[in-house]
Amino acid sequence: MKTNFIRTWGLATLMMFACTPTVLAGTVEILGMTIDNLGMNKRMIRMGDDGFVLDNAGLNLESTVKLRITGFVGQRLLCAVAPLNAQGEELEDRMGVCANLTGINVSSDQQTVSLKVPLPYGWMDLQQERLNLSFKVLIFNSDIQRVAGKVVNVPTTSINIDRENLPAKMMGDLLGGGDGGGLDMGGLLGGLLGGPSISSEEICGACDGTGLCSECYGDAFFDPSMCRRCSRAPGICRRCKGEKTETVNYDVYGY
Repeated sequence: MKTNFIRTWGLATLMMFACTPTVLAGTVEILGMTIDNLGMNKRMIRMGDDGFVLDNAGLNLESTVKLRITGFVGQRLLCAVAPLNAQGEELEDRMGVCANLTGINVSSDQQTVSLKVPLPYGWMDLQQERLNLSFKVLIFNSDIQRVAGKVVNVPTTSINIDRENLPAKMMGDLLGGGDGGGLDMGGLLGGLLGGPSISSEEICGACDGTGLCSECYGDAFFDPSMCRRCSRAPGICRRCKGEKTETVNYDVYGY
């Protein structure tokens, strides 16, 4: 299986030693990266020491990675973004390398892509004043072959934070504006108003709370052709959409 390399060696080894084939189907140019705002409640896809994991970025920097892709039409590419500390080193936590993975389905022979990549604020090495925030950006294909890699510097003076509208934006993210879930306002209001049913947030019965597809266990994130069950969102549980929980409604008539 194509993902065995990652499951065995982890993202840290991949980022250092991913094999480069002699012939590739195209090229990817890493054009740059911007930090556009602060956000909350955004989904992350990570490769930790225990394999493929869905996580939540919490308070995060909403970044955009810009790529120019030539070739690879019809293929799946992956982008890993890892913050670097002031010494240019990758950071690690209990799950392994601090990096967020994003998938790209290449639809044309030449295209420019802007990938939205949330990066947890806690990953930023801000213990000392820095002129730039540095990130390692790595592109590889579903065969786990390294396509492109670059260290990108983002000047701290260019970081865009919409402070005027930030409180409303953060509240919107928390209430479901992000892609990492949110509060069930319908169920909450129904309970407060004494509705005929109550709702409970429970572990998803399809994925047992992993957020991963119960058929391929997340492997289709790397190669969507491996699993038809999760083809719309490769590797992600179709039932809970990666949220790990589901809202269950209970009828309380007669009580």
